[in-house]
Amino acid sequence: IDKGIIVKHFSRQTTRWLGLNMNDPILGRSIHLRNAIAHAIDFDAYIKVLSNNTNLRSNSIINPSLNGYLPEHKLPYKYDLGKAKELMTKAGYAPGDLELTYSTRGTDEIHLAEAKFLKEQFAAIGINLKVNTISFSEFLKKGRSNQLQIWTDNWIYDYPDTENILQLLVSKNSPGINKSGYSNQEVDKLYEQLSTALSLEKRKQITYEIESHVEKDLPWILLMYESSYIVQQSNLENFRKSYFIRNFIKYLDKSL
Repeated sequence: IDKGIIVKHFSRQTTRWLGLNMNDPILGRSIHLRNAIAHAIDFDAYIKVLSNNTNLRSNSIINPSLNGYLPEHKLPYKYDLGKAKELMTKAGYAPGDLELTYSTRGTDEIHLAEAKFLKEQFAAIGINLKVNTISFSEFLKKGRSNQLQIWTDNWIYDYPDTENILQLLVSKNSPGINKSGYSNQEVDKLYEQLSTALSLEKRKQITYEIESHVEKDLPWILLMYESSYIVQQSNLENFRKSYFIRNFIKYLDKSL
């Protein structure tokens, strides 16, 4: 607090990840290749480039603002070029053997900067990443028809429950919002259980099981949670963060 001003920094209900097409004959058949890519990304540098260090590093599919999030959860991959290169060898690729295509989410400067960053990361393990610059509308059209190979995706929650993002990993939603074309029968069964489970503890347990399958299969490489900064006067009352209540201003009150 400085001169009655409070700065609050917290995660938004928005998650960003690198999507990989599981139907692609190169990416889909090689877990070693997907793992190599996951270990080749400098996540801290990515957050600096994309958000000037204001966003938060992802450690789970579950967003920090949601019930069931575990701060201690660790992803099965981290930035490690040595391991990434070993995994490339296991996948059967020597430096320069492989070319993959990354499609942008649009043509704005930030999308081009993101593409440039990823191209450099892939080059460090011997992959030539070709950048396909497309409009956002084309990105949505191609993504939902499983025509993209690699891309970054973003999800803004429609309601505050992890079920909302897990629908992007269900077989029946491909083609469609499941842009990765990811299909795992156990995940599908668990998601059906989640759709009818009422107990919060049961819902959390099902979510953790789904997450363990997804982390093993790697259709997504989690990148970051978007965040917000709020500057608030200390005598302002009744403020609470929410991305679903749009008329929060009417509840605010100023104490003497």
